[in-house]
Amino acid sequence: MRKPDNVSKALIKKKISGELEVFTVTNKIAVSAMIGRLHKGEVEVIVGAGELGIPLVILDDGYARNMFI
Repeated sequence: MRKPDNVSKALIKKKISGELEVFTVTNKIAVSAMIGRLHKGEVEVIVGAGELGIPLVILDDGYARNMFI
């Protein structure tokens, strides 16, 4: 296991303090249907944003970003 970097440490602190909440996607069918060209992580962010009514997400994968423009 690798040592956590500064960003990981900051996220862990936010999770412990309650400032960060982990969300689990409920629409597993939509996730399964979209996996293929996108990885599971990107798909869960997109589907989860829809479930939560979030209009904008940040993705580091260029294909994922351009897929929904």
